[in-house]
Amino acid sequence: MNAAMFEFLQPSVEQIDDMAVCRKAAAEYAQCLEMLVPEGPDKTHVLRKLREVSMWVNVAITRHADGTPRASAAGDSAELPEDSFERQSGEAAPPAGSRIE
Repeated sequence: MNAAMFEFLQPSVEQIDDMAVCRKAAAEYAQCLEMLVPEGPDKTHVLRKLREVSMWVNVAITRHADGTPRASAAGDSAELPEDSFERQSGEAAPPAGSRIE
């Protein structure tokens, strides 16, 4: 097991874009399921698993199977510049080490 497996890994801009594409696809599939699958525990289970899969996609995009960080295609260290949060969200970046809620 890689020591970095449980540490926060800031995705690169390219990885964030890839995550957004996958999230959009998962949301579209969820809408399809919402329309076509009858209400009940099976539907609830399917939607929860889809949500779980969409979160694991983010891990797969940013890490290798052994937990080591995956560099972006540009070969950088998979880190964003400090002001990238502001560019992505339109909000000021939180102080380093703070938790976003």
